[in-house]
Amino acid sequence: MFGHQPISASRRREVAAALSHYLGLGQDEEFFRFELRRDLGLEPLDLVLFVLNFEEAEGLSFPFEALEGASTVAELVYIMAAWLDDYDSVERIAEADDAFGENLFCDEVRRAAHV
Repeated sequence: MFGHQPISASRRREVAAALSHYLGLGQDEEFFRFELRRDLGLEPLDLVLFVLNFEEAEGLSFPFEALEGASTVAELVYIMAAWLDDYDSVERIAEADDAFGENLFCDEVRRAAHV
């Protein structure tokens, strides 16, 4: 689904902290084992509301269809952290392109469109 590189610990911590704050729970060892629906009573709409709050705080737009695979806190944290890591990678590439005074990705797209 997302990139194949390891997920950064800082992004995992960030998502876990936001979720535990949103739910009003501490992050003990059991927290990550909780099932979203059975243990926490979260419905799909609850997940969407959490992600919307997270998006607003981060200024990002999350692909909601990715949430369908999450049934535990650990899975939700992993899915969101993986997406954030991928987003960070794209941003670093864009910054590197801009550092050279050109956007190589856009140049490639323009060339492909004119072929």
